[in-house]
Amino acid sequence: MPENCYRIGIDEAGRGSLIGEMIVGIAAVPCDVIGFIEETGVRDSKELTPRARSKLYRLLYREIPFITVPVKPVEIDSDNLGIVTKKAILKGLQLISKRISPLLVETITIDRFGKERNIRTGIRRLGYKKAEIRIEEKADKKYPEVSLASVIAKYIRDKRIAVINNLLGLNGSGYPSDEETMLSLAGKVSDNRIEKLDGYIRLSWSTVEKLGLKHAVKKKSKTLDNYF
Repeated sequence: MPENCYRIGIDEAGRGSLIGEMIVGIAAVPCDVIGFIEETGVRDSKELTPRARSKLYRLLYREIPFITVPVKPVEIDSDNLGIVTKKAILKGLQLISKRISPLLVETITIDRFGKERNIRTGIRRLGYKKAEIRIEEKADKKYPEVSLASVIAKYIRDKRIAVINNLLGLNGSGYPSDEETMLSLAGKVSDNRIEKLDGYIRLSWSTVEKLGLKHAVKKKSKTLDNYF
C-alpha cells in the first residue's frame, strides 16, 4: 500500500426526486483512515437519521477531502439520467484532483448508477492511471468510503431542499413517494401559484403531468449556489 494513498468513494442523493437537484458526492478517504471511518458507524445514508448524518458530516468534513456536484432539474430533463450522472462524476473527479494527486488514488468505487459506458476511459483520462475502478451494486453498504460519499451527498441535498422549500413554500423531501411533498405541490396547483416552481422541478417526471404542471412551468436553470 503506497504511503498517503487514497480510496475514493462515489454515490448520489436525489436520483429519483421530483423537486431539486441530484447531488453526486465524492469522498477521498486516506487509506490509513478507513478503519476510523468504519468505527464512526458510517453506512448507507438511507439507514441513518438526519441527526446521525449531520453528526458524521460535522465530524469528518474538515478531515476528508470531498466534492459535491449538483445536477439541476433542467440537466436531468435534457438527457438520460445515467449520462448526466456520469458527467457529474467525471466533473467531481476532476475537481478533487486539484486537492489530491490522482496518482495516489488506490481505488475508485462507484455505487452502480446505470449508463456507465466509457466512464472508466474518462476516469483514466483525468490522470487516475493506477487506481482500481470498481462499479458495484450496493457499494454504499459494502465500502466505508462510498458510505461516506452517500452521507455527504444526502446531507448536502437535504440542506438544499430545505432552502427550496423555504423559497417556494413547499414541504417534504421532494420525492414523489412523499405524501407531504405531493400535497404541498397539489396546493400550489389548486391555488394557481405555480410560477415559482419554474426551474426547480423535473418536468420529464410523469408525476408532473399528473399534477397538471407540465405545460404551466417553463424550463429554466436555477441554482442554489448563492445559498451555500
